[in-house]
Amino acid sequence: MKIWEIDLSKDGKKVKAFEEVWEVRNGDLRSIEDLSFIEKYRSLKALLETDFEPVVDWSEIEVDTPILTSSDGENWTRRYFAEYKGGKIYAWNNGCTRWTSEGVKTFWKYAKLPTEDELKKII
Repeated sequence: MKIWEIDLSKDGKKVKAFEEVWEVRNGDLRSIEDLSFIEKYRSLKALLETDFEPVVDWSEIEVDTPILTSSDGENWTRRYFAEYKGGKIYAWNNGCTRWTSEGVKTFWKYAKLPTEDELKKII
């Protein structure tokens, strides 16, 4: 998402860019690290060209939600969300859901929610 797509009316909304997590507070986008204003760090051009990633609250994701998983952060595999436990994200093995997995799940170092385009993509 681009910076102009971030809803600044929703305090607490978090996004990630420039290897930092940013949070909406009182209509401003601030760095969680030191709570400085974003314009202190980046030029307007850089802000407009940057893709901000939503920060996922994995404890709120429903079981069997489609996710993408990776062991290296570059090569992504389609999976279904199993659970978030101890700060780790688990997915059902082999693209199964809770219904077909027989309870077998794996921890993944990297996970993200797919975009609408990624959900529609046929392999």
